[in-house]
Amino acid sequence: MEQSFFSIYVYNDGLLIATGRVVSDGVINAYICGIGVLPEFRRLGIGREIIERLKENCLANDLHLQFFCEGHLSGYYEKLGFEKFAEGMKLRGVS
Repeated sequence: MEQSFFSIYVYNDGLLIATGRVVSDGVINAYICGIGVLPEFRRLGIGREIIERLKENCLANDLHLQFFCEGHLSGYYEKLGFEKFAEGMKLRGVS
C-alpha cells in the first residue's frame, strides 16, 4: 500500500481491522481497491467511512473515481453514490 496515491488504515487496540486505498495516475484517473474490513467489525459503518474519505480525497484532487467489485456488492456501493458503468475483464487463467 506504500505506492498508493492515498491509503487508509483502521486500527482497534493496535489490531489492523480495515483498509482502503486509491491507486491513481495523479492526473485524471483514480481507482479504489484494497477495501476490507475484518468480519467481526463489519456493519459498524467503518467501510462506509473509508469509502467516503477516499471519495473526498479524489474529488479534492479532481480525479475521476472508479473501481470494480463483485456483483453481489454493487447494491452496497450504489447506496454510497456509485453507479454501474462498464463490464470488467481479466486475463484468462489469472486469479
